[in-house]
Amino acid sequence: MPHLSPARTARITGLMLLLSLGALLAPSVGADVTGLVRVVDFDAPYFASGRPALMYLLMPAAVLGAFVLVMAPGLLLALALGRGRDVHAWLVDGFVLSLLVLSACTAILQRFADAPLTGSAFVASCLGLTFLCGLLAIRRSRIGQIPDPVPDRGAARVAALSLALPVLLVIPLAPKVFWESFNGDGAHAFWSARLLLSQSIPFFSPEAGTIADWPGVSGLTYPYVPSWFLRMFGEVEAAVRLPFFLLLPILHASIVSLTAAAGGKRPGAHGQWLIGASLLSFALILVYSATYNPYMADMSMPGVMDLLVLVFAFAAYTAHARRERVWLASMVLLGLMTSPAALTMFGFMLLAVFATTRPLPWRRTLFEGLGLLGCMVLLSGLGWVFQALGTPAPGGEHGVIGLLRENYSVVSVVSVERFLYVVLACGIYPLWCFVVWRRADALARALMLVAIAQFAMYYVMGAAALHYFVPAMVLPVIAFWRVHGSGVGPRPLALCWTGAAVCVFAALPASTAIHGATREIGEQIEVVGYEPDDPAALDASLALFGLFQRMSHPSVPERRYGGPPIGWLYYALFTREPGTEPVYGLVRGGQATAREGLRIDEQGEAEARVYDEEAWRRMQTARPRSSLGRSVFLVPRAKLFAFRATETWGAVRTGAIIERVTGSGESPD
Repeated sequence: MPHLSPARTARITGLMLLLSLGALLAPSVGADVTGLVRVVDFDAPYFASGRPALMYLLMPAAVLGAFVLVMAPGLLLALALGRGRDVHAWLVDGFVLSLLVLSACTAILQRFADAPLTGSAFVASCLGLTFLCGLLAIRRSRIGQIPDPVPDRGAARVAALSLALPVLLVIPLAPKVFWESFNGDGAHAFWSARLLLSQSIPFFSPEAGTIADWPGVSGLTYPYVPSWFLRMFGEVEAAVRLPFFLLLPILHASIVSLTAAAGGKRPGAHGQWLIGASLLSFALILVYSATYNPYMADMSMPGVMDLLVLVFAFAAYTAHARRERVWLASMVLLGLMTSPAALTMFGFMLLAVFATTRPLPWRRTLFEGLGLLGCMVLLSGLGWVFQALGTPAPGGEHGVIGLLRENYSVVSVVSVERFLYVVLACGIYPLWCFVVWRRADALARALMLVAIAQFAMYYVMGAAALHYFVPAMVLPVIAFWRVHGSGVGPRPLALCWTGAAVCVFAALPASTAIHGATREIGEQIEVVGYEPDDPAALDASLALFGLFQRMSHPSVPERRYGGPPIGWLYYALFTREPGTEPVYGLVRGGQATAREGLRIDEQGEAEARVYDEEAWRRMQTARPRSSLGRSVFLVPRAKLFAFRATETWGAVRTGAIIERVTGSGESPD
């Protein structure tokens, strides 16, 4: 294996520092591109910018610089630790180390500065950290042999494309990234990531109300990645959406690494491009179809979280295959702190490996099972630690018992459309791995069993969102290439590409429009008595539910409009132009106002008011633009919400049974 010389390590460090300078453009680019929302045509926004230099030169340069800036410290630290065995492992390990080191250093510097670390100050701190990690890597290359992750042109091409391709994908998707309104999940992602601009842990204070239920310990790591982009691009929608594009090549690298682990063969160039095509259709599904909102999906949530948990899970699987116990424990811990989906991915993998390995790995399974249990015990006590340190308590939305009661209060096996979610997600061809089961090795079979278990677990739910099936979508891709890692013949390869092209087409949006109603309504709301840094404003926003129907109501979207209060609150506080005549009001009790208006609803001391009843009634029955994907990936509205799942044929209530078994109070029924 080639090793790095001090001179080559210094050149790599210098190149990263140079490429990172584009991040200095981020604050102005974030404001300028977002500002085009005032002139863009929401019915046909794609490739219609009147400022081509900004959209096709400055914006990509800023995004590329931001990606390199946040990855560079971890990549150089990975070199220093000798974890650059190949370019794919280097990218994955570098991202993980950046997440740990950059988040910790930013929190420390911000604490000492006693002010948010944003703009050029954040860029400068990242450049300084990159320089220090580069010095460490240079020193390590002098006193010991460290692997060179890019020893040839092929590896260098992979590294370059991993940076360039996601940036090129941002360009056509710019309307979704920069101009489309937040949905409820996207706004929640923004508010949670914004917490890290003023504190070290992303937990809301109790004054925030029900929004404080998430994140909890099982969502702790998620807000850190979007917070980096909030610091660079400002408090705009794109800041919490751009991490999606950063994570796509990391996920690709984790798939290739797992394919090659434990005696597997790394896919050739055609295979790696085909994996990329599979991830393209998968990404488009998350961008346009994975949502509870009846008008749009927001890639910031659940997209970024889903990609994060897959990266940690696949890194853990790879560490298991390579018998790297410390790294395995670290990835398990990070995965459990990212999403509750990680627990089933780790638990099912433990059982699947035991079932497919001969002789039966009793000792290893017991050791890793105890390790998983230990991580869960550690996380269960983490909330007490945070409270002892004086930070807000973690939310409890994703508690195990709560999820069980919420998700299985209604069950059904009459949901044939859910098979299509998995079949069409990543190119169709990966499902061939199940046909050639006998040719698969133990690890590939284990991955197939995990995919089956993940799909079955969610298939029986009366109500299940599209993103629940994400692991079952991607795992067959890895299993397929573990079986065919040595290559696929010309005719089968053509069939694979045909399947991938069909799925990319199926994942595209049904129209060229983007959704803007959340912004439109939010900018018509006058907020009195609340500021952006006041957590009580988030709780007060629930009074705005009185203006329109909730999105889960059967009349939405065909007959009534429904929207997200925390999304309206964002636009009311951050983008509403001063002097605009308000249609609605959110008023803190006791605050003097120039208008009285019609009082609609209350939340604590907050009141929702209407000043223009005619405009309000028009909006109640409006049908705003939708940017949803094609119908094949749209989950029926009745199967998205547990309390509505009994409206579907074949659904059975089980909430009372779960209540008796868990003894956990009232059933969600």
